[in-house]
Amino acid sequence: MTITSAVHAFPLALFTGLLGLAALTDLQEYRIPNSVNLAIAALFPVYAMLPGAGVDIVGSVVLATVVLAGGTGLFALGVLGGGDVKLITAVSLWIGPAAFLDFLLVMAVCGGAVALIQSSQWRLGVAQFLADRGETGFARTLIGRDVPYAVAIAAAAVAVMPVPPILGAAGTIAG
Repeated sequence: MTITSAVHAFPLALFTGLLGLAALTDLQEYRIPNSVNLAIAALFPVYAMLPGAGVDIVGSVVLATVVLAGGTGLFALGVLGGGDVKLITAVSLWIGPAAFLDFLLVMAVCGGAVALIQSSQWRLGVAQFLADRGETGFARTLIGRDVPYAVAIAAAAVAVMPVPPILGAAGTIAG
């Protein structure tokens, strides 16, 4: 790996790690720390300004603004949590307009899978098993009625995230 590709890979790795942290805290506490959302958003300009990143900065900022406005409406209707709206907004900066519809589709499918797990009967046995071993955060999540949607957001972001040609990728991190 050359120094140029390492410079590009480092913020992508941080972004992926922050997504994992958001998903983990949502699983454990049904909340996504504002610091994580802010770090994801703040890391974007650093990455976007790297030579060869190939990021549509203006398009991404416009998209994030539209996502925040729409997400605020969904929050007001009780469809999404505030942390989810902030996370989707921050992630939309990274995804950009070109891959955003793919992101929404994958996020919806992953969110449906998480919701199915949340509504299954075996979750109570797994919750008891986890609680017996001290994993009370995950146990509460399995018993709860809410869906830790950051898991779906993170999975979708990783699946469709555009990767710059300098890293030799074929379009996305996952593919």
